[in-house]
Amino acid sequence: MDKGKKTVIIALLIVGLILVSGCFKRSNSEEEAPGALTPTDITVSDWNENAGSDLFEVKVAVLYERITDGALYGRSNDDVIKLLKKTKTDLIFRGFWRWRPVPDTRESAPEEVLKLGGTQTDLQAVLDYNYTYEDLKNAIAGIKQEMPDVIFVGAIPAQRINGIDKNDLTGEILDRDKTLEMALDPEKWGIAVSKKDAQKKLGEALGWSEGDAYYPDITNPNYQKFLVDMAKKQIDSGADAIWIDMLFTQAVIMERYTKDPDHPAVKESFEASSKIVDDIHDYGDSKGKYIYVGSWTDSINLPYPQPKLDFVTLSPTSDMIARKNLNMAEWSSRKARIREELGDVKIFVFIDWANDDSPLVTFSQKLSKTEQKEMLAEMHKFFKSEGMTFVLPLHGGFMGNNARVLSFGNSKVYDSVAPQFETFNTINEISSSE
Repeated sequence: MDKGKKTVIIALLIVGLILVSGCFKRSNSEEEAPGALTPTDITVSDWNENAGSDLFEVKVAVLYERITDGALYGRSNDDVIKLLKKTKTDLIFRGFWRWRPVPDTRESAPEEVLKLGGTQTDLQAVLDYNYTYEDLKNAIAGIKQEMPDVIFVGAIPAQRINGIDKNDLTGEILDRDKTLEMALDPEKWGIAVSKKDAQKKLGEALGWSEGDAYYPDITNPNYQKFLVDMAKKQIDSGADAIWIDMLFTQAVIMERYTKDPDHPAVKESFEASSKIVDDIHDYGDSKGKYIYVGSWTDSINLPYPQPKLDFVTLSPTSDMIARKNLNMAEWSSRKARIREELGDVKIFVFIDWANDDSPLVTFSQKLSKTEQKEMLAEMHKFFKSEGMTFVLPLHGGFMGNNARVLSFGNSKVYDSVAPQFETFNTINEISSSE
């Protein structure tokens, strides 16, 4: 695998999809890290009045996923706001992450969860996590009242549609026939991998049970609407930006499988992903508000006109964190390539997570409290010197199924305030320096 181009997640997906042995090898080398991208052809003149400048003025970005789940830690919305204000936050990254269907209100939650085949346990989780759009809207409104200039970045996945799902905007329940119809089928392009086998391998790679969810086809018009409507719902709830996870992964997988960047499967997947970006921008325009859209840098590895992304994301690898060595020469080279391909784009760097050997797992489970603090300070200083913005890990991120160091002794979600980590003061010192 080429250096500096693929995330561990993308590597897993490729291994999962390629059923013919010998096509790919997974690499955990220090050079392998998530990518990020943004448009070369977007200019300030394309934006609404006063739009676009705030993103480039961001100095303090924090990760807080999700801003609605504070009740689990005895943390009210006001407490969350106090943390954000204390750190002088300019941008809240991944403030809400939509993974499973989100009920509209707490009152409608029991009926919605039941329609989706959920149990009483599922309903209790929704209520405990304040996992409704009503809660999200109220939380953003409270933050905006105290911090009107903060940029709130919601997050959606382009790699998953649940076996039974719901269109967040219209409320339509999508049964298994409808969601399976949206699932990726390589045979659509004459690729000798069946839909069933592809879905099974991809599900295994991403860690979900067969039938629990499907890997969607980004070229399917119904799925495109489903994904954009998901973004629209967060925008209607007050989000200023949308980050889309693994948006161009399908195009990358198809290119690696066919070994032909001009193959219809690659081109159509790429163009469909770019259309998602445009559709979200258009929706913001219809609301009289510029909506920032971001993702990883995967698109720069394909020979097509780049999508009009407003920001891009990168992450250090698990190996970099374990060795406490960012491999500065590699990062400088990576940044130079991004600048060459995309111009002066806003780049955010955060400690990513997904599986049991992700960067956040290494950071939270293998580094001591002191080492974590030192690593945060080093990353902030280095990425700032490289013209990138390091996203400070205030709250959020899965620390792995096998996590032993738990936030407040019972949560596998990272929290900087938790006595098991106590990195909040370091984060506050870093933000104060800005």
